Amino acid sequence: MASSDFMSHTSEVGSLTTHSNDESQFVGSSSGVYFIKTVRQAFSQGVTPSNDETQGQDFPHPEDTIIGSEDSPCEKHPPTAYGTPYSSIDAGTRHHRWEYHPAVTQALGEAPPLQQAKELMMMYFKVWHPLFPFLHGPTFLQEMELLYSTSGGASSTINVQSEHKSACWTTIFQCVFNLASLLNPGVNLPQASKIKSPTNIHTLLGLLVYRHDTPALQAMLAAQLYLLATMSLRTASTVGGCILRSMLHAGLHRCPFRYKELTCHDRQLRKRIFWSAYAIDRYLSQALGLPLGIQDSDVDVCLPGAHELHNPLSSSSIAQTEASPNRTIPKSPMLENGRSVGNPYLGRTEQSPHPQPSNDDSNWHQEQNNREAALANYVISGRLTGRALELFHKSIHVRSVRRSSVLFLISDVHKWWNGLPPSLQGTPPPRRNCETKSPEADEPFDLGPFFTVLYQHLILLINRPLLSLDTSSPDFCSGLQTCIGAARGILSALQAQIDGGQALFWPGFLSAAWMSGLVIVFACQLKQYVLSKGCQEISECLDILNLMSSQWDTAKQCHTALSSLFLKIKRQNSNDNNNPNNLLLSSIHDNFTHHAQPSSPTTIAPPSSNTPTNPHDYYDFHRHKRRKTDPTNDPSDQNTRSTQQQQQSLLLPPPPLTQAYNSNNYNTETTASITNNNPTSWNLSGLEDLQWPGGSESATNFDLNMTDLFHGDCLFDLSGPSAES
Repeated sequence: MASSDFMSHTSEVGSLTTHSNDESQFVGSSSGVYFIKTVRQAFSQGVTPSNDETQGQDFPHPEDTIIGSEDSPCEKHPPTAYGTPYSSIDAGTRHHRWEYHPAVTQALGEAPPLQQAKELMMMYFKVWHPLFPFLHGPTFLQEMELLYSTSGGASSTINVQSEHKSACWTTIFQCVFNLASLLNPGVNLPQASKIKSPTNIHTLLGLLVYRHDTPALQAMLAAQLYLLATMSLRTASTVGGCILRSMLHAGLHRCPFRYKELTCHDRQLRKRIFWSAYAIDRYLSQALGLPLGIQDSDVDVCLPGAHELHNPLSSSSIAQTEASPNRTIPKSPMLENGRSVGNPYLGRTEQSPHPQPSNDDSNWHQEQNNREAALANYVISGRLTGRALELFHKSIHVRSVRRSSVLFLISDVHKWWNGLPPSLQGTPPPRRNCETKSPEADEPFDLGPFFTVLYQHLILLINRPLLSLDTSSPDFCSGLQTCIGAARGILSALQAQIDGGQALFWPGFLSAAWMSGLVIVFACQLKQYVLSKGCQEISECLDILNLMSSQWDTAKQCHTALSSLFLKIKRQNSNDNNNPNNLLLSSIHDNFTHHAQPSSPTTIAPPSSNTPTNPHDYYDFHRHKRRKTDPTNDPSDQNTRSTQQQQQSLLLPPPPLTQAYNSNNYNTETTASITNNNPTSWNLSGLEDLQWPGGSESATNFDLNMTDLFHGDCLFDLSGPSAES
């Protein structure tokens, strides 16, 4: 039943103004822009054609009455004719040669040689582009060819790109080249082409935020991604603040399919830019412990790969909607200078001038969804991360955690993981012998370990706050065991990434490995985890951190700290019994005696030094021991005692684990069964057979015919066919 306390739905909406220079300007409804247009439209009704021009001169643009004409891009750039959508790849300037911007070159370095630039470009689009597709492949390649075409000297008659676009593309190229060089140390990037210091990017923000257009946003995202890869997280967060405000000014937080002024190409690119920035913002908020920069409640951009809620309807729907007597939809008037102001209602009803393939073309949609799978699922994980931050890490004065909210969050995390495509859940195959490697091999970068780390780190992030509780509380005990399982899963995934010969490209790998090592060493300190397994896994974590230290200095600090804790653990336990599983058996024995029925006649003796090490003889040993001390040991009573022994055997602790743990022989999917502390549910048979699945190698040679992952454009297809799709 609807409550009478709710007000009628208000229809005030914002205004989006588009321009012919990849630029748009958004003014939200709270500014009053919608009301200004409503009043203006009321006065325009009944105006004679002869007075129409006079009224237009007397009434300025509604946006200019709010933000000031000096901030309006329309004063600097020619407008787009009403009803003629503009595509960023149709600009005439894209065919002009250009050169590196001097100020950007001084901060970020010079362009590398052409052949090396091609290799680095392909490496970038192989690894980074699937997760952060804010660049358009064909446009990138064309700008690259135009750049290197000036090597022989440019003619004085050639029109050079504007200073702003030159600065943007110089930033994009240098960040892309340096990002790719981090993935493949074998590519020797010239010293003159390297970014000397990440802080140099600070000096470029003034050039990049001058306009809120597409190249500026792409340049800032490329710079932010480079800062992430080099673990300059605070600088990346500062750049992210500029990106966020620029996106809001450009209206990227509103679904581009709502506005008919944008072409299909620009709509897709705007969505890709927004969600790339969103995903990076969520990572930085979690890594730095900062409030979320982008709130989900402020966004109505449809998720990539999901059903588009704002798809334009048919033309017949427009007539029916406009003829409806029960609803008046404000029109999007053509202003005096010819620029058009988008109306979200019209954007939902008018067909795009470049329609996508028919909905009946299931193959096209399936291919599109496959290309967007990595970005879409990474965005969803970012949303889940944001929910965890809002739940556990708000201000202490307003923090209130409901158990039901936690359960719903955990359920959604598992649901996301279980729904991932198989290609994002596997592990990369181990590398084959270099002698058998085909130079033409071009297998895609395997993101399975990346998403496995995301999933396990989410589990750890949700349960880690429980570790601040009293160590005797049930929430602490449950949370610790869950974190141990997540930590083991993270280390296994990272080891699979290394064994597959793939780069540890994502800085979140370092945080995940560091947290995993801390969880395991903490559990060993509290004697809540098997020491032999813990030592083995801590040693593996140290190896991973040592490998990361060549890329990130922070890994050296983590390695030093964990090594110190590891040494203390070994010293504190140096006088323990030689049996490394006494801790586990003692814990299980305590749990059993605590939960046993008072009427139970059976008493479990503590393990002794005579306990056999063969797990197959374990139960026989205890039965034989009881037979020797049984005063009723009479052959005539053999059947009765046999029945009692079978019942008692069910209450015995499990046999000790005698084989040292090797993470390479364990699949992360068996974590739950291995760490189960229920003594009646352990099954030790077949543990030695658990192995990672094998397969073919992951290659690093690239096919220069690689396609743009979102539009299917060939990187060397200069005509950009997606613009017409």
